[in-house]
Amino acid sequence: MKLEKQELDLEQVKSLGDTFVIGNGHLGYRGTLEEYTKSQGVGLNIVGFYDRYSSKWRESVNVANPIYIKSYFNDKCLSVLENTPLNHNIALDTEKRVFSRKTEFDDAIITSSRFVSATKDNLIGFEYKLTAKSAGEYSILAGIDALIDEINGPHFATKKVYRKEGLIIFEGQTNESKVAYVKLKLICDSDYIEKEEENYRLTNEYKKNLEAGESICLVGVADIEANDFIDETIDISSYELKDYLNLKDEHIKECLAQWSISQVVIDGPKDAQEGLDYSIYQLLSIAPHKYITSIPARGVSGQTYKGAIFWDTEVFMLPFYILTNPSVARGLVEYRIKGLKGAKKKAKDFGFRGAFYAWESQEEGYEACSLYNITDAKTGEPIRTYFADKQIHISADVIKALFDYSTRTNDYTLLNHGGLEAALEVARFYLSYSSIDKNGVYHLNDVIGPDEYHERINDNTFTNYLVKDVISKTLKYFNELKEKSPYKVSKLLTKIKMSEKELDDIIKFENNIYIPSTNDIIEQFNGYFALEDVKVEDVRKRLTTANEYWGKEASKTRVIKQADVITLLALYPRDFSLDIAQRNFNFYEPYTEHGSSLSASMHSLVASRIGLKDKAYQFFMKTALADLGESTKKYAGGIYIGGTHPAANGGAYLSAIFGFAGLTYDGAKIKLQPHLPTEINSLTFKFYENKKVYEANVTKDSYIIKEVKL
Repeated sequence: MKLEKQELDLEQVKSLGDTFVIGNGHLGYRGTLEEYTKSQGVGLNIVGFYDRYSSKWRESVNVANPIYIKSYFNDKCLSVLENTPLNHNIALDTEKRVFSRKTEFDDAIITSSRFVSATKDNLIGFEYKLTAKSAGEYSILAGIDALIDEINGPHFATKKVYRKEGLIIFEGQTNESKVAYVKLKLICDSDYIEKEEENYRLTNEYKKNLEAGESICLVGVADIEANDFIDETIDISSYELKDYLNLKDEHIKECLAQWSISQVVIDGPKDAQEGLDYSIYQLLSIAPHKYITSIPARGVSGQTYKGAIFWDTEVFMLPFYILTNPSVARGLVEYRIKGLKGAKKKAKDFGFRGAFYAWESQEEGYEACSLYNITDAKTGEPIRTYFADKQIHISADVIKALFDYSTRTNDYTLLNHGGLEAALEVARFYLSYSSIDKNGVYHLNDVIGPDEYHERINDNTFTNYLVKDVISKTLKYFNELKEKSPYKVSKLLTKIKMSEKELDDIIKFENNIYIPSTNDIIEQFNGYFALEDVKVEDVRKRLTTANEYWGKEASKTRVIKQADVITLLALYPRDFSLDIAQRNFNFYEPYTEHGSSLSASMHSLVASRIGLKDKAYQFFMKTALADLGESTKKYAGGIYIGGTHPAANGGAYLSAIFGFAGLTYDGAKIKLQPHLPTEINSLTFKFYENKKVYEANVTKDSYIIKEVKL
């Protein structure tokens, strides 16, 4: 697929920067033009590299821009910011993961392309050509711009740009005393003059007298290094044109290989294919490979949501990687195991035992979520929110992902290397959080479920159900390991200081945790049915400003932000009959605002299962086009939340594969049950099962699965 934007629209610079972003799971470079600066939202972001300035929010760090280029004809600047082009086009090749641009002015044509390497995580490559339309003096100014666009910065307490060994180098030290480098190697067949602009810009000027049709061609390679993210095997100072071309060829070859295993071919509407292609492009672009990091809630598109990791990764994205790249899936789970230290600290900080995972996770499981996460859109005053301390389902989400990965890949090594420890610490946390009534029933009170508009509620069904499930799986695996290797179990219990009594208490808790009746409409939480019975539009009319936070008004009513009970039904399809699923879908869907990009896919999954094919397709298209339209929210209570939507991208894949194709697991064995909507005639996709690759072709009432070689 080639995503294109014809003509120039300076009012869409920020949203286009999101949509046309390129990345490799470690670096993200926004889809901006070479002549743009921080004013147009240029951003080169490092996943997992964080800093805090003063009392502002701690967030991922943007570093200096190594693709700062301006062109001139007889000293006239050829920039879309200063001259209206005759023609302008930007494009994104989703299979090769290459961004390109072509801009025609009266006097010259600019063509360029760039990629973030899929084979060398720290490198970015680009090429830029200025072609004359008439005779005259042409020049290219290229180098590093260290004026950085930041949401909660400045993050570099000190910074400098200098030259060394044929490179232009940015060096910055953050407020937390971490060091980042951007090293730029420029390659051109023209001589250059060293230039130094004001305000931390250092460039080379390449100047030539050209006849019409002649060009100045420039290529560049940038090496981005930061503290724990350094590849000592790379030295770009000796790079020549052939090295750049090899880097590009390797990148494209790897991208095409990843695309081959990941693509889903739809025999159906073009926009459905394009939406799913783009979603898969994003999922490939944000997948970490070299470093044990995870996927931020806004992918690699920038600093929104502090570059932190949410439950989005485990619930909405992990299934894609389990099927198409198990090694990436393993790394995502390993990230959470390595975050156990932070989870234990958070539990202790809030007065509990065990492991309370971060709602907004940064390195080592550090909790980045503040207690005042939203501002009042009318007054500008901060609003106390309870995401950090009450959204306790996050720990169960993490452990569910651990068991999903282990059973679906038949790889239990992570459980044996820190995973079981994490699971037991999570069980310990829930026991310490719970209260017990006079009948011996355990309750999880004062929580927030996936809905989020209803805070400090009691016995959220989604939360309680998940907690019971993951503790049950933990105890089952614990007992199996105890039989096989009692010494290992004894050693683990000693390490985490868990007594037999505490273990018995966890068993008692799991056996007696409160689960509401699931024989009819499932009450989202205790007291939900007693709330004011109004619908979404009724609450919308009560809002006084466009960006007002819905949680204040909706909390008094049955209106919910996103799928809650529906998410439970989507994650546990075997546990609920078709009749119960249909009743609950029909009940909750009219109350759902879908104020989050996470909501539509869960509704699509359940709608597919219960035979509401039109609804399933509508919700699929909503999630598949989340980043290709203007339907998603840009603000929540005065806070900018724009950027790409990886959970929606993952949700589009879930809707197609687990919904339309009806994929289910029996242990590590995959089964299909087609639920194709009217608009789609067939789906074809590949997946891993027990280290072999299979291709499935699914039609309206049948399917064929065959083993294939990549």
